[in-house]
Amino acid sequence: MPELKVAFNKDTYVATVLDASGSVPDGSVNVGTFDHPDETYPDSYVIYHGVRELLYKRSEVDPTQPGFWPENITNMQAVTIENKATARLVLSTSLPRVVSTIEGGKVTLSVVALGGKTPLAYAWQFRAPNASDWTTVADADEATLVLDNIDADKAGEYKVTVTDAAGTKVDSTALVAVGAYPPPTLTGIKATPTSLSLSVATDAATGKTVALSAIPTDAELGTLSIKTAPDSARATATIAGTTLTVKPVAAGDATSVVVTNGTVDVTITINVAE
Repeated sequence: MPELKVAFNKDTYVATVLDASGSVPDGSVNVGTFDHPDETYPDSYVIYHGVRELLYKRSEVDPTQPGFWPENITNMQAVTIENKATARLVLSTSLPRVVSTIEGGKVTLSVVALGGKTPLAYAWQFRAPNASDWTTVADADEATLVLDNIDADKAGEYKVTVTDAAGTKVDSTALVAVGAYPPPTLTGIKATPTSLSLSVATDAATGKTVALSAIPTDAELGTLSIKTAPDSARATATIAGTTLTVKPVAAGDATSVVVTNGTVDVTITINVAE
């Protein structure tokens, strides 16, 4: 509940409403203070009543002195009220309670603060799900926070605290929920290279390798295995992760190896020379 001070000029009949620490204008005198219960002042009707109650108790001839009927100030229609008090710091626009997005999306969080003693300072904090402590969001000192290319690590609560020059604080909190895109459907397995030419003389010890990857690249490849081994008289094949290794045995007709993830297959042609 803020305390407001009223200064009165008996010559101009102007009552000036000030902060409790405000300076009385030249030509006016301090006629007292009153408590204002409305957080949205100065547009409140309470201002009028606060001024009236103070003036009713002051002498019209010398407002620095107490006044009693009929020598007190009663003609409020002749009084002009000038409100120069600092409006209470409030958030006219707060953060939404929940914001939902998907990985890779963009979230903009913003507040609008009114009133308060300038300048206003903004500080943003983040709290991960199931965490108890808030952490400061680096370089976030404006009314708006933009989260670009968001991922699951940025899901959680975001709080902005606005502080005015008098130390008054208001804050607002939003929960940001981040969902994951479902992986695309695997349409094929890419083999690089698609065929191998092996030499018994030079490749028998280490063989050659084929790199296997998903089509499209961001699909889930799954676990790979050899579905159909090459002709054992020509070559041997082993697989580890996404790498197929083929070693020559003896020269002869071309053979092949089929790799699968249980749903999609890829065939690699093998040629073995002496």
